[in-house]
Amino acid sequence: MDKRNTVTKINPLYLVPCVLCLVFLESCFLVGWKPEPVLAQKTVGVQPDTEAVNLNFLQPDNLPNDGSVITADTISQTKLTTPSFWWADEQFGGKLLDNWLAYPSKRRVDLVVNRQLWSLLNYLGRYAFINKMGNVARDYNYNTRVFNQRGKPLGAYTCDGNSMCQVEVCIPGQVPLAGKVSAFCQLSQN
Repeated sequence: MDKRNTVTKINPLYLVPCVLCLVFLESCFLVGWKPEPVLAQKTVGVQPDTEAVNLNFLQPDNLPNDGSVITADTISQTKLTTPSFWWADEQFGGKLLDNWLAYPSKRRVDLVVNRQLWSLLNYLGRYAFINKMGNVARDYNYNTRVFNQRGKPLGAYTCDGNSMCQVEVCIPGQVPLAGKVSAFCQLSQN
């Protein structure tokens, strides 16, 4: 017998779950189930600080002794140094994050990434990095800005102090969906 001309029969029992599913969904709508209305709200985007990054603080001789700036190389003799990004950095291979500058009084951390490795990331990779590091910093109540080794802004993770946070990826020469390039992404290193 030629197998090409045979018709495969579908067991009707296979269709029962599909029919029941459709009946259930239809009955939900017939009984009067209605989703709760949600009012559209205008969101006020939180903006990253527009102060230029001071890469001079990455030199040990230029670091203030008063604790107003903490770097990845800062070691506390009495407690864990916060914020700490070593574990999050390891999840990205441990080579993307070069250093960071934390400003405890400003509740802000500036991450300095390797320019060459950053350029290899696509938009989603950059977004994932900013989001991951921003979430880590948020646990310490810090906002996050990302720069390359020349001080060029690459992105930011900014929270309003409550639960509203915003991730921004700076893309040179492209206007974001919001239609306006932020003041942060337009920063230039002096």
